[in-house]
Amino acid sequence: MMKHEHKFYSLLIVLLVLMAYPVMAQELETIVPEKTFPKEYVKVTEERAAGIVKEMDLTKDKKQQVIQIVAQQYRDLSAIQDTRDAQIKMIEDKFANQATIEQLSREIRLKAERQTNALHNQFFAKLTAEISAEQVNEVKDGMTYNVVERTYNAYLEQLPDLEAKQEAKIKAWLIEAREYAMDAGSSDQKHHIFNDYKGKINNYLSAEGYTLD
Repeated sequence: MMKHEHKFYSLLIVLLVLMAYPVMAQELETIVPEKTFPKEYVKVTEERAAGIVKEMDLTKDKKQQVIQIVAQQYRDLSAIQDTRDAQIKMIEDKFANQATIEQLSREIRLKAERQTNALHNQFFAKLTAEISAEQVNEVKDGMTYNVVERTYNAYLEQLPDLEAKQEAKIKAWLIEAREYAMDAGSSDQKHHIFNDYKGKINNYLSAEGYTLD
């Protein structure tokens, strides 16, 4: 490794170690990297959020407040993901050693994951303070294209003789998938998460003696 590369690598390691500490509650307000979005993108996030909450029984002011919370969540997730991708690109451009690239990229992804998890919790704390638990679930479903309900109903239709414990397990896995899918950066990534969980469900049902088409 060249001397200047070693120095840069060492500096990055120090920075990444410092960033590796768990995000504490008092730090939640600063977990999102600074990023300025074009007005067009801000408008898209607000329209997307408005579509999710439009049918909720809320006052006009409350509805607007929830729209802003959801729209901000979209932008905050994008800021974390865009920063992560830009940092990884910088590493890939700077280093030739694949092991170095993989190590530094892994640390960057872990930091982004911690930020996302903290943001996830912060987001639902904000929502819970404004709307009911049922309405919070509506937001979750809206952010994940109502895949939980559609997939769950599809299993019930295909396998009408499922036992109650099996139905409950399927629903629990789909709800778990929703928690991860909400934080994904694209529609494809959201569906990929659900597909992974559907594979887990299918394996479980096969072990239980069911045949799936």
